[in-house]
Amino acid sequence: LLIIELILHFYVSFRTFVKINAMKFITKDELIEQAIKDGACDKWIEFANSCKDLQDIFARIDRNLLTWCLTNWYDQFAEHCDLSILDEFDWVSILLNNPQYVDHCDLSKFGWSCWSIVLRFHPQYADHCDWSKFSDYNWDCLLIHQPQLEVYRQN
Repeated sequence: LLIIELILHFYVSFRTFVKINAMKFITKDELIEQAIKDGACDKWIEFANSCKDLQDIFARIDRNLLTWCLTNWYDQFAEHCDLSILDEFDWVSILLNNPQYVDHCDLSKFGWSCWSIVLRFHPQYADHCDWSKFSDYNWDCLLIHQPQLEVYRQN
């Protein structure tokens, strides 16, 4: 578990440091070309090729492919897709790389585990957290990484 946490920490730190400019696409072919460069899976490429244009992609995309797009700074998907198909775990993946999407997600759906991950890397969202979902053990784990959040703890 510690190795996974370290890998996650360095990945998030690296992705935050190397902020890629949000991409805007005019054609489906531009999108597919960039997705291939960004390492999209075969399922993503097959899906995009099966759609007639960008609007069709926006209308038919599933939650896993949408999560990948938002994680990779494809901002048009936030503007044109139904974000309600994303669950709390999808949002955690997205927010780790792109915390600016916090206003797009329903934070009330977050359980303590999702909050624990998001706050570990983005403590600036502590004011949005429902702290009643944290047990003493959850608090202890979070405070190891973000001791300044102790001010939110209620005894």
